Amino acid sequence: MNAKKKKVLAITGIRSEYDILYPVLEELNKSHDIELGLVVGNAHLSNNHGLTIKNIENDGFNIIDKIDCLFNTDRKTQRAKGVGMLIYGLSQTVERYRPDLMLVIGDREESIATAIVGNYMDIPVMHIGGGDPVYGNADDPIRMAVSKIAHIHITTAQNYADNLISMGEEPFRIFN
Repeated sequence: MNAKKKKVLAITGIRSEYDILYPVLEELNKSHDIELGLVVGNAHLSNNHGLTIKNIENDGFNIIDKIDCLFNTDRKTQRAKGVGMLIYGLSQTVERYRPDLMLVIGDREESIATAIVGNYMDIPVMHIGGGDPVYGNADDPIRMAVSKIAHIHITTAQNYADNLISMGEEPFRIFN
């Protein structure tokens, strides 16, 4: 009897976080027990940012949706509006794809949108990079918010795992 593959939905929006996420995606893609799907959005879809979706396509990953939510302005509204668009699009993708787990990295629009959608739609969210402070910009509080919302935490150093524990996260959910 064949067991049903677990569906993992990874969300990526910019080359820098995709480069960090790539080895994880590659391992998941090799698994016979996992069906990996990617949602690609934001800067990946922009000519101004190198149209890096081409790299993802060349890497051979299963792109199940593209969500165009990058506002190209110099106004402070652009990122907040982009998160709203991403939440809207991602919730439709999740409803259609029905993943068992959502995977995201870092502290940008994709991470907070994924955490919100996963929570409201009862899908566990695995967050890579929680507990890692980056001081002085808007991304740090977003990372901490995602860390509070996510269900599974992958940290890159023990002191970041300790940061999550000091924030009240349950140690059994943290993997360094």
